[in-house]
Amino acid sequence: MNLRSLMSGAVVALYFAASVQAHHGWGAYDTDRPLYLEGTVAEIHWRNPHPEVVIEVPVTPPRANLVHVPVPPELEKLGIREVLAKARAPERGGRYTLDLARLDGWRVGA
Repeated sequence: MNLRSLMSGAVVALYFAASVQAHHGWGAYDTDRPLYLEGTVAEIHWRNPHPEVVIEVPVTPPRANLVHVPVPPELEKLGIREVLAKARAPERGGRYTLDLARLDGWRVGA
């Protein structure tokens, strides 16, 4: 194998490694403030690299304080109150597209 082939292969490998790492980064997401959407599933697109779900959310006033919503004791033990305190309802209706990504070998998360 000559040096030119080796260098070409290394450049191609580095290109794909960088694009994979950049594609799956969490830097654009605020994981401390989950967003919960309630609406009608309008479309589902099964395509690579991730499926998409389009949800139509009606224009309704959001619930004032999710912390006071009754929850089962099992969820209380897991810290659901902290999650609900950070949760924000959508501020306006419209169409939202969720890009789903695999979290591990079997589960799919938004």
